[in-house]
Amino acid sequence: MESIEFSIEIGAPLARVLREFWELADWPSVAPHVKAIDMHYEDAAVQVLTMHVATGQRQDSFKSVRIRQPEAIFFFQPQPPPALRRHYGWWRLSAAGGAATRVTSEHWIEIDPEPAARFLAAVGAHTAGEPVAAALRRILHHNSLQTMLALKARLEADNGGSHELFQAASLQA
Repeated sequence: MESIEFSIEIGAPLARVLREFWELADWPSVAPHVKAIDMHYEDAAVQVLTMHVATGQRQDSFKSVRIRQPEAIFFFQPQPPPALRRHYGWWRLSAAGGAATRVTSEHWIEIDPEPAARFLAAVGAHTAGEPVAAALRRILHHNSLQTMLALKARLEADNGGSHELFQAASLQA
């Protein structure tokens, strides 16, 4: 299994941040790679959905199950994208002092090598000599970071913050 883990800090209280990461209705307008979400089931603790995601000129759809906990959202994909045999992870939140929240994105993936190589070739995301696993980790990191930075910008703007921080961080990603 390959893993990816990274964190950012958001200038908003934990409860608000958790709510933004849980409520998916606006994600297509917030995260550029998320094109649509079809919610199949939702209650206060469980969501079953199909997410439509763009990578390059390609769009893929995959089913996800999300389970909300007091300071985390666990997810897994019972039918992951063809490049992966398994994909699951967490959005973990913790108080970061004052009204700030630290959000950690964790992904565990098991790569299916031949479909993964075809996927990377199709989206033009594989450079010569780069291992397939590294390219897939880079794409997952980028997509997760896009979502985190977009939600950060929204939450901090609602707190009187600025979208300039989001724009600067996006340019560095």
